[in-house]
Amino acid sequence: MRRRVRAVRHQLRRRRRLIAAALTAAAALSALRTLAPPPADTVEVLVAARDLPSGTVLDDDDLAVRRSRASSRRPVPRPTRPAGCSPARSPAARS
Repeated sequence: MRRRVRAVRHQLRRRRRLIAAALTAAAALSALRTLAPPPADTVEVLVAARDLPSGTVLDDDDLAVRRSRASSRRPVPRPTRPAGCSPARSPAARS
């Protein structure tokens, strides 16, 4: 038993710099993870699932929901209709 303990001590002494470097690296990694900023806020965005040719009527298979980083800027205002233009009617309203 004593012989085994001496052998372990001897091996630890021989590799003390390697052990010290590994422990220092672990401490540095832990500090970096603690000090890192929190992940950015994300929002769900509707995007095209593939390249779509011009004039394609969109179907559920053409669209996908992806997560994107939320912008800290104000949202872009919706465009206004010129005076005299009537709102577009949905296909359901035409029938």
